[in-house]
Amino acid sequence: MNETILKNYNGVEVREIKVNVSAYARENNISWATAKKILSGNTKRKPRTVKKESKLEPYYDVIENKLKNYNCSAVSIYGFIKSKGYQGSLSLVTKYVRELKGTLLKKATIRVESTPGLQAQVDWL
Repeated sequence: MNETILKNYNGVEVREIKVNVSAYARENNISWATAKKILSGNTKRKPRTVKKESKLEPYYDVIENKLKNYNCSAVSIYGFIKSKGYQGSLSLVTKYVRELKGTLLKKATIRVESTPGLQAQVDWL
């Protein structure tokens, strides 16, 4: 498909020359659709959004403390910080707790094995 160009083509002022969109795309190693946008002059981009502070951010230290010291569940932490004024959702808390639990070290358990007859266990009803 050919386009009429009334702008700069590779830094040179060009008037009324038809440029092959596919050839332009191959030269610049871009997709055909991107080349068409550039050649037609429709290169306006959407404004980037500003990264906002998370609703959960003021409670990060409380959540880390509850996980390290008490190994609480996400639901119990959510209830606790909700009583402290948290306005966000449970899913935010769950995602953050899942990330933190992956980084926390789990306590190692030592398995004690003995020879048969050396120890006995009894379950009382």
